[in-house]
Amino acid sequence: MVDKNSQEVLIPVSERMFWRPFMSKKRVVFVGLILSAIFTASVSVYAGNNISKQNSARAKSAWAEAVRLAKERNRGLVCESEAYQSSIIEQLSIAASLSPYLKKQAAINKDLKKALVGNLMYFDVTGRMSSPADVENAIAQAKFYSIQGGVVGPSQTIQMSANNVVSLASLSSNEDGEIGYVIVQGTYAVDQSAGSIRIILDVAGEKTEYELEKSTDYPAYQLRTLGGEPIGYSNEPDDCSA
Repeated sequence: MVDKNSQEVLIPVSERMFWRPFMSKKRVVFVGLILSAIFTASVSVYAGNNISKQNSARAKSAWAEAVRLAKERNRGLVCESEAYQSSIIEQLSIAASLSPYLKKQAAINKDLKKALVGNLMYFDVTGRMSSPADVENAIAQAKFYSIQGGVVGPSQTIQMSANNVVSLASLSSNEDGEIGYVIVQGTYAVDQSAGSIRIILDVAGEKTEYELEKSTDYPAYQLRTLGGEPIGYSNEPDDCSA
């Protein structure tokens, strides 16, 4: 409405109530902040989707490489294809960390299970060493190889099995110079009470206590004799040393 005397534009009360919030500087700033937040969220979602796609592509690539190496290893082409267990584990770790689905698949994939038999890192990267019960179950399937070895293989191996049975195989030669392994069975126990994982072997009446730890050089578990002795056994077989 227009007042003929003042020539001012008068806004009815109902209209004033509608427009006043939007005419306030504080309201304008508030609306601006909302719009800015919406824009920022949209950009974040876009960036997140891009990262997600990149991670998905990387996970699939690492998975494909892990399975390829596993198949090569299972065919006996370990040295030719450099299909070491640690190489498979490295690729599998990437895939499992980026994709929960592939992490579950890794635990049941037949090629991976065969190529990584006895390897505790396989249980680790697939989330099957997260509880004391998981650790004991994994150790019951583990195999360790002595660090010292040569062309014919490791001087000793330790094979765990169900019911806490352990088989200690030692390299030996007979009178004819034939080289082979002499296997002696015993028992083992797992102690997780001291904040670490200790494995006690009882073979031929002799007890030896080891501490289970991860290698800092490559993805594998190792057994260290308690008392400051050097690493004695690795969970990673030395496939190609001459």
